[in-house]
Parts: sequence; structure tokens; C-alpha cells
Amino acid sequence: MPTITEDRDAIRDLAARYCHDFDHGNADGVADLFTEDGVFDPGFPGFDALESREAIRAFVGSLTAGTVHHMVTDLAYDIDGDRATGVASFLVTAGTAIVTVGRYQDELRRVDGTWRFVRRVAESDPA
Repeated sequence: MPTITEDRDAIRDLAARYCHDFDHGNADGVADLFTEDGVFDPGFPGFDALESREAIRAFVGSLTAGTVHHMVTDLAYDIDGDRATGVASFLVTAGTAIVTVGRYQDELRRVDGTWRFVRRVAESDPA
């Protein structure tokens, strides 16, 4: 069984891979960071929650790679065995403009030894 330090490091890596894969248009990579029944709610008006790996893959694949840059910080997760819940602050830019800032509310599960998102909800700060 991994130590709490190893789990926290793996969760930080999961969050970083999400940003890099999303920004580079790696739809398969982003989808694989979620459980099979994973849910991603982008939190933008007009965008519904995506309720499967396939829906997440299609959404990311529909976007133009390289147009946004995600950054996450202040990750704080509570780990209980093979489950974790937590929050991470985010900043999304396009070129030199800030698109949005806010927090991800996350539910995670370890599947076959790998941490994955069960549910990721983006909550943007008010403009």
C-alpha cells in the first residue's frame, strides 16, 4: 500500500497531467484520467456536465489544441484508502488574457493502483 506522501504526489501528478493533456488537445489522455463513469462539469454556461470517458474525449477533441493554458495550485485533498476528495485552485489563460479563475471540486478513486477523477467540477469565480 502506498504511503500518504506517495498518494499525494500521485494526485498532484494527475492534476498536472490533466492541464498538460487538455492544453495540448490530447483527448485520449484527458479521458484516461477519469474513471469509466467519470464526470467532468466545465462549469461554463451553455456546457452540460460530461458523464463518461467518451463524452469527455469528444469534448476535449472538439477544442483547438494550444489555445488555452491551464494552471492548478493549492491542491488540498483528503485521502481515505482508495478514495479522495479535495479542491484545487485553477487559472486558465488564452494568450496573455485570463479566461477564468476558480476551483476544481474533485472526487478521486484509485483504480488498479492509479488515481483517477470520478468527478471534477469547475467552479469559476464571479467576474
